[in-house]
Amino acid sequence: MFPDFDFPFPVRNAQNSSETTSSRSRSIRTESSEIRKKNESDKPAIKIKSEAPTVQLKTQIFKPEQSMDMEVVTTQDKESSSRSSELQTISNIKVPEFSRGIYISQKTLKKTKEFYDLRKKGKQYGINFLVIDIQPSTPSKETVEALIAEGFYPVARVVNFDGGLPTEKPSNQRVASIHKSIRSACKSGFPEIQLDYIRYADNLQLKLTYETRYKNIAAIIKDIRKETLKCENLPYLGADIFGRIPFNENDMIGQKVEVFAQVVDVLYPMLYPSHFYGMPARIKNPYQTVYDGTILTIKKSLKTTRVIPYIQGFNMSVGKSGLSLSDYIKAQIKASYDSGGNGFVIWNAWNDYESTFQALKDYDKETKENRL
Repeated sequence: MFPDFDFPFPVRNAQNSSETTSSRSRSIRTESSEIRKKNESDKPAIKIKSEAPTVQLKTQIFKPEQSMDMEVVTTQDKESSSRSSELQTISNIKVPEFSRGIYISQKTLKKTKEFYDLRKKGKQYGINFLVIDIQPSTPSKETVEALIAEGFYPVARVVNFDGGLPTEKPSNQRVASIHKSIRSACKSGFPEIQLDYIRYADNLQLKLTYETRYKNIAAIIKDIRKETLKCENLPYLGADIFGRIPFNENDMIGQKVEVFAQVVDVLYPMLYPSHFYGMPARIKNPYQTVYDGTILTIKKSLKTTRVIPYIQGFNMSVGKSGLSLSDYIKAQIKASYDSGGNGFVIWNAWNDYESTFQALKDYDKETKENRL
C-alpha cells in the first residue's frame, strides 16, 4: 500500500485482509461525502514542560461492587502480527472487551477526593477505561497499580505537538521531551500510551505532498514505538485522529487511517459532531456521525486494530439537534455499540460527567428493557 515507507515492524496490507473481527460488523451504512472543513479539537491548551516528573498521588482505593467483564485483546498472533515475531508480549494488563471511557485531566488527577469520587461514581455506570494526562506530571506506579486494582484500564495521554506540528520536522528538543514522557508512562506501568496532536497544524502552508506528510508523521510514531521497546512491559500504542480523517481520502494534517493502522494498535477518531463545521446534518445527528465515522475507521484499518471513538460530552452546538446533552451523548454511545467498534471515550475538558452518567444510565436501562 505504501511501499516506500520505512515502518519499524512488518506490516500487512489492510486491503488484503478479508477476514473480519467477530465483534465487529464490516457492513457500511454511511454518508461518505468528504469533509474538507476545519475540525479543531475542543481540547484545552496545554503547556508542556520538558521535564516529566513522576508524582505520588494519594489515591484512595475502593473495592468495586461488581467485577467488570474483561478479556485480553491480542494484536500479536503468528499469522497477522504487526510487529516482529520476537515481540510476542504486549502489556500484561487486560483490556476491556468493550471500553467505556472518560478523560481525566491533570487538575482532576491532583484533587484526591474529587478524583476518588469521580472513579467511584463512574464505576457505578460501567466506566472501565480512563485516559489520563501525564504531562507535565506523571502518576506514580503505585497510583497506576491502584487504578488497575479498582478495575480500570488506565491509558497515558501524551500531547506531542500542541496545536499541531508547525514545521516539516520537529526539533530535537521536542522529540526528546516526547520520548521522556513515553519513558515516564512506561515506568509508571501504563498498559497503553495514547498519542494526541500527532499531526501537522491544520491549514499549515507547507509545500509538502500528502505522501510526504504521511511519511513524516509515521516516522515520528516509528521512533516513539522504538522508545517503547525499552519498556519492561511493551505497552499498546494508540493515536488520536481528527474526526474528518476517516471520511477524507487525503488530508493536509498528515493523518491517514490506512497509514496509522500500520504503526499503532489503537485508533481514536475524534468524532465530536459539533466539530463538523459547515455540515449541519452531522451536528444535528450525533448517532449517524459517530456511526459513520467509526464504520469508516474500521473499514480502513487492519482487522487487529482496536477502534475506539472519542465522543462529545460537552455542550457545543448541541442545541441545534433539539436534544438535551445527556440524550446527545446517549445517541453517540448507541452508535459506538452499533457500529462494532471497541468502545468509546467521552471527552469533557472540565471533567464534568454528570450528563454522561445520566446518558449511560438511560442507555443501559433502555438496552436492558429491549432485551426483555
